[in-house]
Formats: sequence, C-alpha cells, structure tokens
Amino acid sequence: QSVAVDRSKATALIEPKLGTKAIDSLTTGDYLGWRNGLVPETEDPEERRRAQATANRAWTILRAALNMAYESSKVQSADAWRRVRPFENVDRPGDRFLSEAECRRLLNACRPAFRSLVRGALYTGCRLGELVRLRTADVVDDQVIVRHSKAGKMRRIPLSDEGAKFFDQVTAGKAGDDLVFPAEDGEAWERIDVHRSMVAAAAAAKLSPAPTFRDLRRTYGSLLINAGAEGAVIQRLLGHADQRMTLRVYSHLLDKTIEATVKTKSPTFGLEKSKVRKVKP
Repeated sequence: QSVAVDRSKATALIEPKLGTKAIDSLTTGDYLGWRNGLVPETEDPEERRRAQATANRAWTILRAALNMAYESSKVQSADAWRRVRPFENVDRPGDRFLSEAECRRLLNACRPAFRSLVRGALYTGCRLGELVRLRTADVVDDQVIVRHSKAGKMRRIPLSDEGAKFFDQVTAGKAGDDLVFPAEDGEAWERIDVHRSMVAAAAAAKLSPAPTFRDLRRTYGSLLINAGAEGAVIQRLLGHADQRMTLRVYSHLLDKTIEATVKTKSPTFGLEKSKVRKVKP
C-alpha cells in the first residue's frame, strides 16, 4: 500500500510540474519553486501548515527518486536538490476530532456513494487506502479484515452492532471480490475525488474548521477513548506499529480517560471523618 500511495502522490504532485523535465536541467530554484507552489496563499495558519506538511512528504518521495538516480550514475550531480530543505516544524499530528453531532451533519450532507465511504471510516477507523481496497470477502462475522495496511500487517476490526448492520447492507448481493465502497461510477475511488467530495460535504454541513477525510480516522479513535477505551485497544484497532503513535495523537484524550478511571475505579479504604478542611483561595 505504501508504494501505491507514494505513486499516487507522485502522479498528483510531482509529475504535472517536473515530470517532463530532464533532471540534469533542473536547478535548486526549480525545486524550490515546485515545492513552494504546492502551498497556496492563505491567511489560515493551520491550512498553510497542512499544505507545507504535504509538500514535505512529496519532497521526500521526489528526493528519494533523485538520490536513486544519482547513485545509479544516471545523473551527474546531486547538488541542485541537496540544497533544498523541507519546511520546518510543520509535521505534527492533526487535532481535528468531530463530535457525534458533527458526524451526523457531515453524513447528511454527503452524496450517497460518498456517504457510505464516510460511514465506513467512522465505523472502522480505517485509512482511506484501506477502505477503497476493501472487498466483500473481507467482511466476515461482524468484523472487517484489513489485508493491505500501511504497516504491512493484517488486522481485524470488530464492528459495533450498528456498524455490522451497515456492512451487511453495503455488501448484500455482492460477490466476494466486489469493492465494498465503489465510487459513483462503480470503479475504485480516486484520492482527488475523495478530497473534493469531502470539501463539498464539509461546506454543505457548515463544519468549521473543515475536516479532512483523515480526520474521520482520528474521530473514530477519539470517540472510543471518550467512551473509556484504553490506549492499547486504540493501537490495535488503528494498526499503529507501537503505542508511541497512539500517544502522540491521543495523549490529551487519554489523560482525561486516565483521570476518569482513577476517580471512578480506585479502591476506597474508609477515610476517617474529620472537620479539617483546606482553605480555598
């Protein structure tokens, strides 16, 4: 999946500007101009940060390809691109989590095929790449089997009662190899179409700040944590390689869960009665 994602990003972000140019003809200014062109002019600092983070990821893919070309002696010099530095302090986990009410508003604003895809994300916490490749045979015994994950490991995601009913509906009458979430034309979703559909639905639902599709995955985790789920459970469900990623994204929510657990589940030992009280400022 990682290779497919990188290829998709290269097709969308790199090839349109640099795909027809010889590497030896490109200067540091050309690379900087391309990178900076990926960041739109905006007064919204969070929108700018996200665009810069996306540009950094695209630059990582391009730089890896350039370095391989140089190491294979297909390019005479690597000086032009090695002078380019990524944007600094922009790669941090997103903090947009939708409430249940916001999720309902978003769903009501979606077109039918896209609504199913959004529901799939909210019921499973799957990445977009995992959802668009999901086949009917991957939905078994009220579970979704993710065979093509970012970490390269298969995982099983149990479904809630409502989630199980939904997946029964969207897989009814389909062959095992059929896509669970086809686009309106019956083919697999393209990322750009998902992005455009998300922007349109968020605007129609009047959600501010506007969520991205990736925020649905964070929302899945955050709503479970708010319901009392532990970090280790979230890690397994989301397919994080280790709990550091889970803590990085959900640490502030987990702190609240820990606090609530201590207050409601700690043992009591029969405190002796006393009239002593702390004087509050």
